[in-house]
Amino acid sequence: MILEGRPNPEHASPYATYYFNLSDRQTDLMESLIQNGLKTAAFIRSIPEDKADFQYADGKWSTKSVIAHLIDTERIFQYRALCISRKDTTELPGFDEDNYANYSPVDNRTLEDLATEFEAVRASGIHLFRHLTSGMIDFIGIASNNPLTPRSAGWIIVGHAIHHCRIIAERYLVDTEEF
Repeated sequence: MILEGRPNPEHASPYATYYFNLSDRQTDLMESLIQNGLKTAAFIRSIPEDKADFQYADGKWSTKSVIAHLIDTERIFQYRALCISRKDTTELPGFDEDNYANYSPVDNRTLEDLATEFEAVRASGIHLFRHLTSGMIDFIGIASNNPLTPRSAGWIIVGHAIHHCRIIAERYLVDTEEF
């Protein structure tokens, strides 16, 4: 199967290894994207609405801002996977996650609305990855001055969701089942 197999750490930035390791028991990218998406959406929906605007410390993002960041980052890595899979040799830029968070309008949004958006973005990514060929999935491009393959981008998406759900559970919620 084309999406079977772990990412090559040399085909991503050094920080990506952290995200790869969060899903180290998994080997099927498509199944991981699907199951991780279901689990992440359910986790978002399990967050009490009274914790939506909570910040665990001054200057930290609210719970809703973390989820918006998760969605934005997923879109960015899907775009990177799309460009690289189409053999676009343009070096893709990095992004300032704080800037994105500062300009993401979450004040009038609910957790349900964010969960629905997350599901839509993940569904789009699943369609993208489902139709990559063996040549596309491991083509190497450049993003944020580092090598990146669509396979690596997919595994970063999975690990990034795990990471932020854990952060929310550990720092924003009390008595929440670990993600």
